Amino acid sequence: LLCKKKHISAGVKAGLILSFALLAAGVYGGGRSYGYYSLILSPFAVLALLPISRLGAKHMQKERHRLSRHAKILITIAGFALCVLYAYCYSNDNNQLGEDKSQLVQYNFSKIMHSQKENPTLLNYGFLDGGFYTAADIVPTCKYFCILNIPLKEMQDVQDECLSSGAVDFVVTRDMELDTQRFNKYSLAATGSFYSSSYYLYYRMS
Repeated sequence: LLCKKKHISAGVKAGLILSFALLAAGVYGGGRSYGYYSLILSPFAVLALLPISRLGAKHMQKERHRLSRHAKILITIAGFALCVLYAYCYSNDNNQLGEDKSQLVQYNFSKIMHSQKENPTLLNYGFLDGGFYTAADIVPTCKYFCILNIPLKEMQDVQDECLSSGAVDFVVTRDMELDTQRFNKYSLAATGSFYSSSYYLYYRMS
């Protein structure tokens, strides 16, 4: 947007601003915000490199500087190293690097499920997919295998029916205990925590 008009027309600039604004409105207009929501806006950051690269090229032409092959390689390596450092410093999960996966609640629950049942089935009840299917190598059998961030009553109704009928062997809940009076086919098997959330694993009683 800082480029001169001869490089980018006013119409193109207006289109870019409008595209960014409409995309941001579509992402955050629902009233929810998670850290990864902003990733879809990241391609616009590339546009900031255009005036910077243009200024650099102009300066080099003016000073008649030409980078040697070795200098270009060093700049490339330095740029890559900065990207790795930035990704490490600003990652939400860098504290888990080197951590034994057996300490994670997802793998603990997986071990319990597979020890009690061959080819177990599972329902991630009442919250976004928490990685329990992947950790346990289980393919969901319920149409709504988790609850998404959209106001659709059918999702909860289908999950409730799945538990009422005892359609799955195990159930995982987050930050809430399952109403075992309502869903009386299930009983608590284990508990665990991950970040600031508590998780509960229930098994279907024979």
